[in-house]
Amino acid sequence: MEGATGKEETIVSMTGKEAETSRRRRKVTAEERKKISDYFEPLILSKKVPGQKQCCQYIITAKSALDWKSVKYGVYARVQGLKK
Repeated sequence: MEGATGKEETIVSMTGKEAETSRRRRKVTAEERKKISDYFEPLILSKKVPGQKQCCQYIITAKSALDWKSVKYGVYARVQGLKK
């Protein structure tokens, strides 16, 4: 593709494993776990896992730096802990 400068532009998109490995994993702190537990307490007690919309709503409300999957898996881990 020719750009305005006359140089060839290369578009690189990451898919699959490349995208997963480039994302940095970060441990959820004890404070964040407490906030998640408090916010999702009714769901945890009913042994249900929140959906993406609920997780995103929590992130907005709590001004969290976590992504929605980290929140969801955190709640999922708590629910699994209650089942055992």
